[in-house]
Amino acid sequence: MSKTAEVIRARRSHLRLSQDRLAELVGVTQRQIGRYESGEQSPSLAVSVRLAGALQVSLTELAGADTPGTDLAGDWWVAWQYRKTDADRVNTHLLAIAQDDETLRLADGDRAYPDAHGSQAWRSELRLWGREVLMGWYTTAGRNIRHIGTLYFALHPDRSQMIGSWTGLRPTGSLARGWTAIARDRQCAIDLVTSLIDTNGELPTWPERSIGPSH
Repeated sequence: MSKTAEVIRARRSHLRLSQDRLAELVGVTQRQIGRYESGEQSPSLAVSVRLAGALQVSLTELAGADTPGTDLAGDWWVAWQYRKTDADRVNTHLLAIAQDDETLRLADGDRAYPDAHGSQAWRSELRLWGREVLMGWYTTAGRNIRHIGTLYFALHPDRSQMIGSWTGLRPTGSLARGWTAIARDRQCAIDLVTSLIDTNGELPTWPERSIGPSH
């Protein structure tokens, strides 16, 4: 069986997608998905792009190739500060990261809470700089409100967590901002954001380092 076939089958199972549902998302038949998963046939480039999007992986990962450099792909927990009814709150949910070299694509896979809980489905693209800093954009897709903004993260040396902030444009034209964190562990992500709020961004336990080139 090819590596691509193994990736398709494993990711579909991980995301709890049926072959019928994956076929619908990609725009092919269920029988065709079966051929891809058995290794009987390889997807074309156009289909591979749609498969990668539906399975929340990069084209590199779909091909079964190792991601070079700093590997941040996989499932994470994201937590962020937001204001609701004049009170600061912290929200958290699962997040999937797909990586192509130094470009990361983030998506919640519809795992965010409903709008009423202060959360919306969203996606983002980040660029890794110096293997220590990530910068990029995000956009939400809520039914009643849409935010577009920027993200900045500092990556911990052990690659298990990152802290940063978000700034977004409200539909009213005003700016909103808050602290955010991403970690492999849910409670860790929450604790990081809580520390950022309490210290206004200071985490003295993190080692000092200088930002340098990625090579």
